[in-house]
Amino acid sequence: MDSFLHSINIAAKRSGLSAHVIRIWEKRYKGVVPMRSPSNRRLYSEQDIERLFVLKIATELGHRIANIAHLDIAQLRELIAADHQASEAMKTPDVPPVVEHSSDWNPNVCVDNLFQCVKSLDMDQFDRFLSESALKLGHQGMLCHIVAPLMKLIGEAWQSGDLNIAQEHVASASLKTFIFASIKPFSLPVSAPRLVIATPTGQMHEIGSVIVTALAANLGWKTTFLGASVPSAEIAGAVRQNNSKALALSLVYPHNDPDVVQALKQLRGYLQLPFPILVGGQAQASYSEVLEEIQAIQCLDLTDTRHQLTSLQQ
Repeated sequence: MDSFLHSINIAAKRSGLSAHVIRIWEKRYKGVVPMRSPSNRRLYSEQDIERLFVLKIATELGHRIANIAHLDIAQLRELIAADHQASEAMKTPDVPPVVEHSSDWNPNVCVDNLFQCVKSLDMDQFDRFLSESALKLGHQGMLCHIVAPLMKLIGEAWQSGDLNIAQEHVASASLKTFIFASIKPFSLPVSAPRLVIATPTGQMHEIGSVIVTALAANLGWKTTFLGASVPSAEIAGAVRQNNSKALALSLVYPHNDPDVVQALKQLRGYLQLPFPILVGGQAQASYSEVLEEIQAIQCLDLTDTRHQLTSLQQ
């Protein structure tokens, strides 16, 4: 996976913080220390944005930034998990049990177990179930049969109010860390085709694009992951800078957003036909009209995405 640094505006959109708060947290508390461009502009890595995101969750739970800014991401997650467990304990004495590992392993049970881990914020057990699924199904099988169904379940629970924002965010961050770690063993030749993956402006949920990044790397693509809610000009710039063969976009939430429609049209303006733009995600159907207009390749599910990527390689 290629590294990519983001402006403070992108860091603000993806973390949910204002640019002003990000600057204050940097100057007063060293909550994050970004790199600097030659013109002295702040540049934020994926890890910087994830840290800002987790700090935001912790402060929303009542912690003072001055008291937690020195903690690393793992410690912050433990703090959030402890707060959630204490809150749940006050509501009910029982936490839904997680099914133990069994010789009668199957994907559906694994997805249910992972979902219960998300509800209880038991991310250590969460990682163990993910690792077990990778051993059982292999890398692509884990993505298609475990991660994709789990994210659909989490998304539906979040929208219905069955999961709160802290649970959804911690789950997404843990999945992102696990999936990106699984990309590292794939060694690709210099001649490997290049693929840029992102979500357009207004699409804040990036886990779908994370999954596609891992899937493409497994198929032999050299990937550049840009993250969530990236302006069209920046996406097109990354495509050209990396001499990419294709662009993959994830549309998850919200649906029917006029800003997303405009962003998609702008992208096609920057990346003229026949350059391929692949689009997938739960919100894809609500943008079908504009996707047809820009002649995007619409991927129905992860299996279809895999087929389309393989076809483009050939």
